[in-house]
Amino acid sequence: MSDLLIEARGLAVSYGAIRALRGIDLDVREGETVAIVGANGAGKTTLMRALAGILPIADGTARFASLDIRGSAAHVLARAGLHLVPEGRGTLQGMSVEDNLRLAWEVRPAERAFGESLASVYRRFPRLSERSRQPAGNLSGGEQQMLAIARALMNRPRLLLLDEPSMGLSPRFQKEVFSLLAELRDAGMTILLVEQNVRSALALAHRACVLSQGRITARGSARELADDPAVVAVFGAAIAIVLFALSTNVNEIAAEPAMIPLSILAGIGFTQLRRGAANAITWFGGITFTLLGIMVWLGWIAMMTGWPAQIAANFAKLEPGHV
Repeated sequence: MSDLLIEARGLAVSYGAIRALRGIDLDVREGETVAIVGANGAGKTTLMRALAGILPIADGTARFASLDIRGSAAHVLARAGLHLVPEGRGTLQGMSVEDNLRLAWEVRPAERAFGESLASVYRRFPRLSERSRQPAGNLSGGEQQMLAIARALMNRPRLLLLDEPSMGLSPRFQKEVFSLLAELRDAGMTILLVEQNVRSALALAHRACVLSQGRITARGSARELADDPAVVAVFGAAIAIVLFALSTNVNEIAAEPAMIPLSILAGIGFTQLRRGAANAITWFGGITFTLLGIMVWLGWIAMMTGWPAQIAANFAKLEPGHV
């Protein structure tokens, strides 16, 4: 793992006046798996699209092997072996599975014959072989994700970029996808992975970075980051969204900005409980944060719905002989 395939320094990407990525420094060496984790809106997909040559880089430098990414079109980078599996899979729904794979093969047809590439992919994805004549749109979400990865593998990519590969999949298919990625990692493929499933991403990767508001706020070995508070906050933010959505009166609760940090307290607590039964301090902190977050969350709902006042009023209306 000595040769740099990705080398980015001070990379910045803008959407008009909005700076989405700010001064990103990132190295990916040949043969390693690197995970980028972070909450929604952190800039993960923007980073992947910029490295793939799809979005223009506003500032800084980025190289893929010997190519300057800023000066190279996306199809040039793809022919050189940089293949992106986009968020949302990006399969061509009206085309058959085999035609999707043929179109992907035509990006670098000189590397090996189509039949050889197809046989290799079908050995790894036997389910796709069974559905080779079916339109991609008829596949399940998990099967479409497998097709998206298979398209990238048709030409033995030097670097595989994966943007949220587990998004929208059932637990069974998530497990299958990460099992496949572990096989590719163990076979020596270079992988740069963006993923909100932090636990699975860190279990897969050699190294990881935490992306927050367009900046890398933490980096290190995946094992080290598994215990990093910044990564715990990612879990907390995700659970906060769930708690936020469970409100009985979304329109009124959504107007309360205090709900977000308070729900994050509960999210961090749940995360600590999942991670830390063997650590008494972490376990106690998890319980404390969980109870505090849930109590305040229920308090906001009580205040918004007014049910404590209704109960008090009903008691006040009772005659003494009925109490």
